[in-house]
This record gives sequence, C-alpha cells and structure tokens, in this order.
Amino acid sequence: MSTIALHQVFNNQILSMEHYEKIRVVGRGSHGLVTLHRKKEDNKLVIVKEVSLDHLTDDEKKATLNEVKVLSKLKHPNVVAYFDNFIHDASVKIVMEYANKGSLHDLIQNQEGKHLPQAEVLQMFSQIVQGLHYIHDQKILHRDLKTHNIFVSHEPSIYSMPILKIGDFGISKVLASQSKASTVLGTPSYLSPELCQGQTYDERSDIWALGCILYEMLTLKKAFEAPVRN
Repeated sequence: MSTIALHQVFNNQILSMEHYEKIRVVGRGSHGLVTLHRKKEDNKLVIVKEVSLDHLTDDEKKATLNEVKVLSKLKHPNVVAYFDNFIHDASVKIVMEYANKGSLHDLIQNQEGKHLPQAEVLQMFSQIVQGLHYIHDQKILHRDLKTHNIFVSHEPSIYSMPILKIGDFGISKVLASQSKASTVLGTPSYLSPELCQGQTYDERSDIWALGCILYEMLTLKKAFEAPVRN
C-alpha cells in the first residue's frame, strides 16, 4: 500500500500542526508518538496519535487505516471520540478525545494494593459493558480489550464518578452480519480459549476479555498470567 493510496483514504485537506499547540508527550510507540495538544481555535485538549509512514509494512499501514475507519464509525459516551485525521510531515495524525486520568491500568496500579469499593467497580464496569455493547451493535470486534485500552476521564465539578471509555482500535475488525473472525490477535492474558486454540471467534471473545477486566478491577491482579507473544 503506497503513501499515495494512504493520502486517498485520509482526509484530502493536508492540515498543519500549527492549528495545535503541543503540550507534552504522553506515550511512545514503535512507529511514533502519542502527544497531548491544545487546539488553538477553542483551547480544547486533544490527543494526537502519530504514525510515521516511513518503513511501515503493508500490514502496519492497513492497521493504521483500520483504526481511523473504526473510530470514525463510533459515537458513544463510553468510547473514545474521534475528531479528525490528516497527513503531515510524512506521518498520519489521528486526533481524538483526551482522557485526563490515563488508563484503567493506571487507576489499578495507583491503588497500591488497596481494593476499590465493589460499588465503584460495578459502576465503572457497567460503563465498559455499555461501550462494548454499542461497539458490537456496529458489527465491530475490538480484539484487544484490556485495562491499558480503557481510558478514564474525571471532571469532579460535573460527575462524581470517573467516566470510562474504550479506545485503541488498531486491530479491531468490522464484521459482516453473522460472520466470524479467524486471525489470532490480542494480548495473551486476555485471550479467550478459542483464540488460544486458533479457532474462529466472534463477539464472545471480547466478552471473555471483559470478564478478565472485571477480575482485575476487583482483585488488582490479572486473571491469567501469560508471556507476550512474538
């Protein structure tokens, strides 16, 4: 897949990062940065995910296109909001909602062994369930649900509880009606038995991962420990 093809898929307008003021780097991946920016027009804080087009394989380019395709389809309070995408300085820029409290993984780690109240866990977990139900209604499998990919926002003046949002759709799959997937992807500790056995799978594999997340929220430990696959 050429860079020209990528330009055809992404927005035709080649925007400048001058529209955004960089605040800080919040993450670093193998192909680029995740940075916090302020949009100059309205002072809105956004996350800009940058993927360098240099040296990407065709599969990696497809994964980048897939994330934009999936994000642009989804509009739900418990799913990270997508705002825009463009190509700038030989990198794809994906502009999305900023979650000001990091990830659910961060929240669990910050407990330092002190268990969350069960009522609070259930309230937060119900939000993840609602987000996933909506995603499945759109015929989309997430395929990499884990605490690292659940993001947390909290505005004390508006809400008494954190708002949880599902994000990171890089390996998600859009399914045709009644179809199943077969490519084995995801994070080992959250993989369902059918995925581990290389069988076809559907929405129920996401629900398995959901159960692993609930266990982790309640116990502060992963339900299953597994080495990272190469």
